[in-house]
Amino acid sequence: MVMDDLVVKPMSSISCVTLLNRFNVKDVGVLEEKVVDLGIDDGVKLLKASLQSKTVLTDVLLPLLKPEGKLESERQTTMGGSGADAVAAPAGGGAPAAAAAN
Repeated sequence: MVMDDLVVKPMSSISCVTLLNRFNVKDVGVLEEKVVDLGIDDGVKLLKASLQSKTVLTDVLLPLLKPEGKLESERQTTMGGSGADAVAAPAGGGAPAAAAAN
């Protein structure tokens, strides 16, 4: 599991429950999984944000998503991204809690 500040933690049931408690999530039904394809330009944005921010994934990935949960444009599918990150975020548009890398 990759946290918003790019800290890597093991993906276990205990760590997931701890994370939900840390962010005061009472109803897990409000969480959504978002899949975002990343291209080279997005990788450069992630690298730059990692040097300037403690909320890297939120700063780079959240603008790629519309409030309805759909990708802002088809550019992500045509860029030929080599990987995808799943981001758990409250359905109300809050900041993502973590991303699970494939």
